[in-house]
Amino acid sequence: MNEKHAKKQLREKQKQECKVRNAQLIAEEEKQFQTYAKDVTETARKGQRNTSILHKASKVGIGGGRGPVFGVIRPSYQVQDKSGVQLPSYVRRKKLDVTTYMQESRKRLGFTG
Repeated sequence: MNEKHAKKQLREKQKQECKVRNAQLIAEEEKQFQTYAKDVTETARKGQRNTSILHKASKVGIGGGRGPVFGVIRPSYQVQDKSGVQLPSYVRRKKLDVTTYMQESRKRLGFTG
């Protein structure tokens, strides 16, 4: 019985170590990509090229989605028809910073204090 428990604990420990290592690798890979993207964008800017596409591609987060970043993943949401087109993102920065604007909302609604 103790052997089974010890093996189970060992497996759990190995899984946790693997998750930590994967997170480290993802962070390192993201850092390398951002450095590379910065260099490419700077080269394109010096060559007087349009860099808006490069800025869009170099957003932080894994995945090419337009959705908000959850942890390190930027998901893409697909429409539910045969076209399979990615849904647009209408989330503005102000919507994501809801807690920042709480005092502004309180004043607008007439609350004091």
